[in-house]
Amino acid sequence: MLKPKLDSASKDEGELSAAKRLLRQLHTQHHHFADVIVYDALACNAPWINTVKSYNIDAVVRVKEMRLNIVKAAKAAFKNTTATFTWSFYKTSSKKITVSIWETCVQMNGVTAPLRFIKFVEKATDCNTNKSKYNQMFIVTTSLFVGKIPVII
Repeated sequence: MLKPKLDSASKDEGELSAAKRLLRQLHTQHHHFADVIVYDALACNAPWINTVKSYNIDAVVRVKEMRLNIVKAAKAAFKNTTATFTWSFYKTSSKKITVSIWETCVQMNGVTAPLRFIKFVEKATDCNTNKSKYNQMFIVTTSLFVGKIPVII
């Protein structure tokens, strides 16, 4: 539960503060209670990643903010490269899905170890019209091993 006005008299406690408190409580009660913590884009920052790593847990975090230095570094690393993995399947008889994954290691300011940055691109092709739509998603993770085999997300 969030604790209103915990940080100061003028503001409520934030989601990340409550999540850090929950990690601390779980660690106190259960010690090693998880191997991986998955969080949304709010947690794409060094303090959160360092907190998770301090409990010997890996973090997987969605990235949305394209202006972050870590995103710029990863995009530069991906430029003019082919995907690490690509696979296709038919969602329906007339809709083909192709998923491509790129990955690289990048440094985030304030985090001592490099992070694994993964880019997912989904291409949905209408086989009748041959028109395609694209979606992409980025994640960073402290694990160099989680997800080394292709998984459809």
